[in-house]
Amino acid sequence: MDISLWMLADRLSEYEPKVYCDSNDRNIREVRISYDGICQSPDILYLGSADTFHYDGSDKIICQNQKSYMVLNTSSLYDALNSVLDAFGFFAKWAEKCTNLISSGCSLPELLDLAEDLLPRPMSVVNVSQQRIAYSKGFAAYREDDAWQSMMAHSGFDPDIMMQFNEKYLYTFEQKGLFYLPADFFPTSGWCHHIWVNDRRLATLIVVADGCHFTKGMLQRIELIISYIRSWITANYQSDDQAKTTSYLARILDGAPGSAQSLSEYLQKTGWHDHCPKQLFAASYISAYFYQEAMLSRVLSEQSEGVYAIPYQKNIIILCNYDLIDPTVFHKRFKRFLQRNNYYAAYSLPFRNIDQIPDAYRQTLQTLTQQTPSSGELYAGTSNVMPYIADIVKQNSLLDLVHPLTNEIKAYDKAHHTEYYETLFSYLRNERNHQLTSQDLFIHRNTLFKRLRKIQELWDISLENPDERFYLLYSFYQIKYAHTSKGTV
Repeated sequence: MDISLWMLADRLSEYEPKVYCDSNDRNIREVRISYDGICQSPDILYLGSADTFHYDGSDKIICQNQKSYMVLNTSSLYDALNSVLDAFGFFAKWAEKCTNLISSGCSLPELLDLAEDLLPRPMSVVNVSQQRIAYSKGFAAYREDDAWQSMMAHSGFDPDIMMQFNEKYLYTFEQKGLFYLPADFFPTSGWCHHIWVNDRRLATLIVVADGCHFTKGMLQRIELIISYIRSWITANYQSDDQAKTTSYLARILDGAPGSAQSLSEYLQKTGWHDHCPKQLFAASYISAYFYQEAMLSRVLSEQSEGVYAIPYQKNIIILCNYDLIDPTVFHKRFKRFLQRNNYYAAYSLPFRNIDQIPDAYRQTLQTLTQQTPSSGELYAGTSNVMPYIADIVKQNSLLDLVHPLTNEIKAYDKAHHTEYYETLFSYLRNERNHQLTSQDLFIHRNTLFKRLRKIQELWDISLENPDERFYLLYSFYQIKYAHTSKGTV
């Protein structure tokens, strides 16, 4: 890999280097010892005494590349050469680790963690909508900082702050190199670099400065990190269509004939029992501009033999086998995974039969779409049972199963400007608890008693009959959710 004199100077700080260089190019690939002061190759660093290059009688060691050079405060060519070779080895090993990590299907946070080995500063990547995509391990130092914690929890800063920032720094949006942002909107200052792919700005790397003086070598290391982030984005930006079309799980979600049997046979070959306890998860991105589901599904599948994950319709669909993994441990680990990658997820009720996967998917997707996206959140399907039941009844029954009095009460409220519909719904939902109902409706208990008496005067309702109460409560839920269901497939 190519490095610069400035990057070498940072690694050779023990020799108090003095750099005489006007270039910011990273063009040095090899190192040689020079005894005649001739530096012919532009990609080679030549080492020798100062007297060899400048004929000044000095025995200090010079590192020369074309017309640029660096003076080291040592007269030992042996020590200087070994230190330079160590520096070359450090950069080369780091670059090899990055290449191997990307080719193995790493996540973006994993790549940022490795980037901190090259430049030990906290880093984050945001997309073009200025929402956080990933952050490095260095952000652990800011756990006690309220402003940073708010940004981490909500994947970005307050919209009002961002509007002011965008007005002031609009000119930076088209920049192709590094630029510095002072801490006039954010908790600390930082160095930023947009990531362009095919002349399209896809993301921005932000390196926290926080009072740290950045040398020219450090800034060039940011440029080096950018090249590997760009490689990662190029490898992972598009969804993996091949994974979808060849996946047994994708075929059953598509409703393909015979897909349940094919998936069952495949899972049995990998150690799954046919009727093992299962659960289905659906994870979605916070950002609509950056898709990582193909890569993240591979990461999830590789972490445990009891997890089968695929990219599907811009989501990650995960099938878990609770004979092979502990659900509590998986949920905890999965929430950390979601947080680091800026995703949120929902999961179905437990089931055992492969044939139940389409229903579990429908319920999971409905739960997911009913929630407000929040990075790292994991929503239980149990919180969405009533909307799910209402949706199933609506799709599968030609009869109107709603209690006829619910529509009568609603019509009466509209004509007389009363609130009997919501009063009765809340009263039944709170299991006829007067205190909870009053708090729910923000009314005095005496007002509640008057409304309940009036309801029973106007309509023939037996609130002491458990079947009648259940039918009425079911009807209220059916009316509420059957018309608002968004996650059907």
